[in-house]
Amino acid sequence: MQPPQSIAIAGASDVSKYLIEELLLTPNRPRITLLTRSLANRPWFTTNPHISIRVTEYTAPALQSVLDDVEATVLFSFLHSNDTGVYNTAHEAMYQACKASRTCRRFVPSDYGGDIERFPGLPRFYDATHRAFREKVLEGESGDDDHRMEWTVVNGGWFMDYFAQGSAVDPTALAYRELDDSQGSEVGTVPSFDPTRVRSYMKPLPGIWPLDLDTFSAVIPGTGDEPIGWTAARDVAKALVRLVQAPRGTWERHTYVVGEIGTWNRAVETVERFFGRRVQVSRNPESDIFAAVQDETLGPEKRAIAFMDEWNVMGASAVPIDRVLAQREKFFSDVEFRGVEVFLRDAFQGSHERMV
Repeated sequence: MQPPQSIAIAGASDVSKYLIEELLLTPNRPRITLLTRSLANRPWFTTNPHISIRVTEYTAPALQSVLDDVEATVLFSFLHSNDTGVYNTAHEAMYQACKASRTCRRFVPSDYGGDIERFPGLPRFYDATHRAFREKVLEGESGDDDHRMEWTVVNGGWFMDYFAQGSAVDPTALAYRELDDSQGSEVGTVPSFDPTRVRSYMKPLPGIWPLDLDTFSAVIPGTGDEPIGWTAARDVAKALVRLVQAPRGTWERHTYVVGEIGTWNRAVETVERFFGRRVQVSRNPESDIFAAVQDETLGPEKRAIAFMDEWNVMGASAVPIDRVLAQREKFFSDVEFRGVEVFLRDAFQGSHERMV
């Protein structure tokens, strides 16, 4: 058996919790180090006995020192910011630190959007951050660097988790609990929705996510028939584990996963059928969305909604299914990527102890 890998994770994020849980379930459990600027309000991480935590600045020298010290083989980033001074600066430092370190030979930056082949700059707040970093730093490096360090950006459309809970819950307050992989779905009675119960580590996105389970209402962007992609955060994490396990030299620069490609209209029908309740639907026409995108007077919250609505109506969250299927066969043949209905069943009829 190969010696355990050493996995470094930058950013105490929602998705990183899923990755840590899935890494801990692997037979040859790796050493896991969380890199963070602060331990404040991080109870899930600070109570987790299976990880080490390094408080560090996101500069290349500081990061390289940590990577060398823990002998990291893979660096994942889950840092999110629409500020180029934060996202781009930190990711460039991570890239340089990993490349210069003694042992780190793989890097997965924080991307997690949609079809970046056809819509590389959507949603628009990713244009100066995610797109710029991909094109100017990652893809701008010489081919010689590919032999020294592999990288891939992973995209799966919307995180499906927002189907699972209301807008008032606070998953960040949860402490760590041991995860038993045997915990699975249990057949329940008629599903009910408790708006106070946390079912996912993902923080709610009220206003941005079109469906509001607190009121069983939805504001559907466009016609509702545009293609939309959704993937559960835990299933993304399982895919990341399989990438860690994949042989060196096999990664592709763009990795795509998806649980379901559907439409918002069909998703609302699935929710109605599952709960046996009607969802009150209103619509935001495409013309209003495109006008809002160009409206410079909008505040940050309304602007974010406009950008995400545009992402929806352009079909940009629907990742290319041909790439999905080819990479699923290549890397993820043993991963179950759940569709919306199965995900709802796991969330509302499954174990109450496990985040979906």
